[in-house]
Amino acid sequence: MEPAIMTGDIIITRPNNKYMVNDVITFKNEENRTVTHRIIESFQKDNLTNFNTKGDANRSEDSDSISINQVIGKVVLVIPKLGFLVAFSKSPPGLILLVLFPAALFILDEIFKIKNA
Repeated sequence: MEPAIMTGDIIITRPNNKYMVNDVITFKNEENRTVTHRIIESFQKDNLTNFNTKGDANRSEDSDSISINQVIGKVVLVIPKLGFLVAFSKSPPGLILLVLFPAALFILDEIFKIKNA
């Protein structure tokens, strides 16, 4: 979805009653994978709204259309680069640096306050 959504960005989606061409949506594809792409066409099939979608960086549209029942929601917010921090926090060095080290500092500070009280 670059350049609209860059690698490492986090997106917030919200279910919507109406999706339109050019909306960026998140949906479950036929392989049950979560995908975020732009709607390029909307049409009715079997009394159900369907969409053709395409990633902004892709040359061609997605091979399968999706039904409204597959849509999780519309992208309402993009938070740049936060995904890198989330991924780092799940790694051993990230866990130590972002969770255990601050927790240890907090505990030591509390012990110091108790001793000096």
